[in-house]
Amino acid sequence: MVLLDANSHAATAGPTSPLRPVGADPDALADIVIRLPLFSHLNWEQARFVSLHASRRTWPRGSHMVTQGDPASDLFVLMSGSAEKLVASPDRREIVTDIVVPGEAFGEAPIIDGGHQTASIRSSQRCEVLCVRPTVLAQLLPHDNVLTLKLLRHLCVQVRRSRGLIRALGLPTVRERTLDRIAWLQQRQQGSLAEGCMPTHTALARFVGANRETVSRAVASLVEDGIVRWRADAMDDPRGTAGP
Repeated sequence: MVLLDANSHAATAGPTSPLRPVGADPDALADIVIRLPLFSHLNWEQARFVSLHASRRTWPRGSHMVTQGDPASDLFVLMSGSAEKLVASPDRREIVTDIVVPGEAFGEAPIIDGGHQTASIRSSQRCEVLCVRPTVLAQLLPHDNVLTLKLLRHLCVQVRRSRGLIRALGLPTVRERTLDRIAWLQQRQQGSLAEGCMPTHTALARFVGANRETVSRAVASLVEDGIVRWRADAMDDPRGTAGP
């Protein structure tokens, strides 16, 4: 396992100087750290260590927080907001492969394998993010089996979601692909797509590999057939099946 330093991008497990944003309170940040799923098992001393080498950043809607092809930087954990995971196609179209919801990490792959960012992460809402220096992982992972297992599970989940997307893109009609992605998005949002988190038809089009007009027609037909209810505050899928 290769763990990179944020500045040199060389393999390292040595100490790093604390990264303290102006006005940051390490104890207050430690309290945030220990509430995040990835770090919830840490004791207070460990959480404070992470906080001394982390910062909070806020990105407005539409910002690229991570760009595909960039070298390793920080480990990012989304604290609030939502974001899209984007992969560039050979013809330079952006394909949405996943969404990021609060509590989830991103940017971990190049820290672990020494490569580059495998996807871009773009904020679909105003996002507040915890940015953790890679050297923190270099010092914690050799002694923290729980953190190692959490990161491994996270990477396994990413693989399973990618397989689900590949399966969905293999469905024969845009209507079927649209229904599949709506149901998947609902599940990712824990059963309800709250107002502000609902994808636009343009965003759905990037999920299903079609243009916006075709997806709009597919959504309209699903609503007309009573398979999907598209309301102001939620998107419901009664687990119906879409016809060809």
